[in-house]
Amino acid sequence: MANILSQDEIDDLLGAMERGELIDEEGEEKNKKKIENFNFRRPTLIAGDRLRGFNAMHDQLIRKVQGSLTLLMRTNLDVNIASTDQIIFQEFVKSMDSVTLIRMFTMDPLPGSAIMEIKLPLAYGVVDMLLGGQGGVETEVRRMTEIENAILEPFLSALEEQLASVWREVVDINFKVVRTETDPEMVQTAPSEAPMVVVTMVIKVGQANGIISIAYPLPMVQQLLNRLDSKNWESDNYYGKLEEKNYRLDLMTAVSQLKLPFKVDLGSVEVTSSEFAELQAGDLLILDNKYNDLLSTWVGGMKFGYCKPGRVGKAIGVKMMKNNMPDKIGILKELAKPDDLQV
Repeated sequence: MANILSQDEIDDLLGAMERGELIDEEGEEKNKKKIENFNFRRPTLIAGDRLRGFNAMHDQLIRKVQGSLTLLMRTNLDVNIASTDQIIFQEFVKSMDSVTLIRMFTMDPLPGSAIMEIKLPLAYGVVDMLLGGQGGVETEVRRMTEIENAILEPFLSALEEQLASVWREVVDINFKVVRTETDPEMVQTAPSEAPMVVVTMVIKVGQANGIISIAYPLPMVQQLLNRLDSKNWESDNYYGKLEEKNYRLDLMTAVSQLKLPFKVDLGSVEVTSSEFAELQAGDLLILDNKYNDLLSTWVGGMKFGYCKPGRVGKAIGVKMMKNNMPDKIGILKELAKPDDLQV
């Protein structure tokens, strides 16, 4: 049962309100400023809102990986992004297992080298599934053999191919695997204090599950974000979508500048091999066309229409006969006036 105030308590409350002594606890909470921790030694170099597009590209990577690797493994894959962190290179190297599987790759012309770490429990499970098992394999901590690496290679190649295809939608890159390592101490792709953006994905396939981490150097991420921002700006902005480009007009403009070979067929004549062997300068050949016949014209190896030969000043010219031209031919550039032609 709710407490009922007495008349004296009500009078005290009204008096306190008149004197301004009543404390509004709810208003006081609203006026409190929210305080967040900030590490001045290692500040966040990329704001969280800018990383949204970066994370969205990895969401697209997940969908592509699930579609591609499902066909390879012949079973469903469950892939999720666990985290996206900004840490220095030294901390990322320390977070790796003492024996693991590391792939270093570049994406020219983007600067720096990126790193992908595949935890060995996942690697051994994938190898077991590719050999017909269920993926639930347990083994001691050891380096993978050459045979195991060869069996796992199609899985890694498919994963890297999908990763490259995602970033090729943003920038034209040349994806290249530099080398493969098993010892984190052998990974020296950046200075120890260089900032990295690490995307951690959890993959489960059959009874095999594990973690794959992709570490991008900060300069590479910054260029990718700049390309993402420019791409978004072209398609949409604060005031709404920009007018779509007229690709048909651009295509027609480009095609209209192409140079096409234009040939005129004066006629033909058949000669024997002996007549051809005795052919000399000054000999006359009688063609199968008469002097007043229309001549065939050819453009790019295709028959275009008919024309009438003549002379334009000191040059030889032809006059196109309109009624013999195909209906779908567009406007022709006029090279000389019709009256200039002397037949």
